[in-house]
Amino acid sequence: RINDAGSNFGAFFKNGTTFTLKSELADHDMIFQGNDGGSTITALTLDMSNGGRANFNNDIGLNDNRGLKLGSGDDSVIYNDGSDTYIRNNTSNQDIFFQGNDDGSANITALRLDMSNAGRAFFNAGASFNDNVNLADNDKLILGTGDDLQIYHDGTHSYISDVGTGYLHIKTSDRFVVQSATGETMIEADANGTAKLYYDNSKKLGTTSTGIQVTGNIANASGDFTLDVAGNI
Repeated sequence: RINDAGSNFGAFFKNGTTFTLKSELADHDMIFQGNDGGSTITALTLDMSNGGRANFNNDIGLNDNRGLKLGSGDDSVIYNDGSDTYIRNNTSNQDIFFQGNDDGSANITALRLDMSNAGRAFFNAGASFNDNVNLADNDKLILGTGDDLQIYHDGTHSYISDVGTGYLHIKTSDRFVVQSATGETMIEADANGTAKLYYDNSKKLGTTSTGIQVTGNIANASGDFTLDVAGNI
């Protein structure tokens, strides 16, 4: 025991195979100091009024492939392998949560990675990206609680697939245009106005306020061509 003026304030002893260093006075911290270039510095304080919380004066340095392990069973680890940094959950199907404080509201979950579903990302309030979102072939941008709308490329073709309930609506406040990859117009439609069909970037059929307008011939490849007209044509 270490004694000062009749009071035991510390002790170090062997307990079986364990060496113990103990601060015996209530709420008295344990301080580890050293000499840094001639200056006395406190490298580490163990706060005994806060369950022995460790407060380091500087960074905690870990060598490559040495990790900061979290949880009684080393459930999670953060480490760098010399090339990349990893945040890894070792326990099966335990999700990874990213939380913060939103204007005083603590524990806001900004992002959850669902480890029971290959790390699928759930954003709490949308996501803003400064660059592309790149998905491999057959990986899908999935929308809706029931995975109702899917957008993807299968390596050959691209798809907008409505596989859920309800209709597929495409809305515009002005003009809706469908173009080829080279910029040729195929379909064009104006809000509260005309809709047009194009062939090789040339308009062939358009709607008007009174009906339709055809540019060019109306061709019939085979069989009879019949018009059953009840009014104007």
